[in-house]
Amino acid sequence: MKRIIYTAIFLSASWLTGCQEAEYLLFNDIARVQMDDASINRDTVYLTVNTIGDPEDRVRHIAMEQISEYDVEYKYDEKGNLIDSVLTEKPNKAVPGVHYVPMDDPEMLPLLVIQPNAVTAEIPVILLRDTTLQKDEYRLCLRLKVTEDFLLGENTE
Repeated sequence: MKRIIYTAIFLSASWLTGCQEAEYLLFNDIARVQMDDASINRDTVYLTVNTIGDPEDRVRHIAMEQISEYDVEYKYDEKGNLIDSVLTEKPNKAVPGVHYVPMDDPEMLPLLVIQPNAVTAEIPVILLRDTTLQKDEYRLCLRLKVTEDFLLGENTE
């Protein structure tokens, strides 16, 4: 009988001391955010486009194009007068078909429209996840173009 009691005590002691609650890992760094789904190869950003003028009872087409961005370095003489400037294209321009679906791609043309009787539209920009984005950042700068349906509105650049 003593043997059973000692065995029970030994097993109970082993069970109680053998299991320890794991310590929680506490986060003590700055807050961060990251994309979660690496399997997503395409995503869409929507740009709002507004018309100026009366709505029409037909589909109207708009057009967009990628443009380069530039840095400007100004040179001045000793009196502070501007004597020259150097224009340098910003690096890492997004590559059509690699980093985004080009605006003149057949897939995009039916999406670049203002619907009948509408004065606004959400125009998609389809971004592509290319492996080059793992090591570099790329810039995509777009502007509206004149079409048969629309001239350009106010230029606020």
